[in-house]
Amino acid sequence: MNEIDIMKRAQQYIESLSRGIDPLSGQPVPENDVVRSERIARCLSYSAGVLQKVIEAGGVVRRKKSELADFYITPEQAESLVPLEGMPGISKVAVAINALIDEGAVKKLKSVTINNWLIKEGLLYEVEVNGKSKKLPTDAGAALGIVSKECVNANGIRYTMCVFPEDAQQYIFDRIADIAEFAAAEDSRSDVPPPVSDAGSAVTGSIPPPVPQGEYIAPKTGSVVVNNADIPDDE
Repeated sequence: MNEIDIMKRAQQYIESLSRGIDPLSGQPVPENDVVRSERIARCLSYSAGVLQKVIEAGGVVRRKKSELADFYITPEQAESLVPLEGMPGISKVAVAINALIDEGAVKKLKSVTINNWLIKEGLLYEVEVNGKSKKLPTDAGAALGIVSKECVNANGIRYTMCVFPEDAQQYIFDRIADIAEFAAAEDSRSDVPPPVSDAGSAVTGSIPPPVPQGEYIAPKTGSVVVNNADIPDDE
């Protein structure tokens, strides 16, 4: 019997006791037994639930997010990355990457981080339409096969999202070490509190001028994107 089997047995015993059942005989525990106390039963049920989560995590007690190491992936793990079929969005690409890591030891790679890295690489650009941010492929991104797709969610709300063919996914996989460094730098920047002014309030810098309604000059490509109320939101 291995460690997980022992945990499973213990979880079953505690769960049975929380319901007032003797786990050895399968018979109800006498009414005057301490485990029939409502408070004790709740504590046992809670403990059984916690142990079940540990079992589902493979016997690993998950750390707090602040205690996790920065995202990283080994060369062997990177080599096992295979592009998904079809044209998935970046969220599914991130899920495929995170499926290979030890989530109890390192932070997950966020899809927004991959998008930000793609912007830095000049494959996507960001535009604000009607007060909402959208990411669209640049000419370089389009050359790699990245396209913007219009979708409708279960609530009937329209939105746009970038989808990635196998070549674009492989481009990401081949540069996963660079993305890991970018993710670590992004996390370290987010951990730094904003400077405080003499008056005691946070200094956020000057407010950028609003984008003129009617057009937006896209970085990298220089193309013009029209601010149109009919353009759906990003995923």
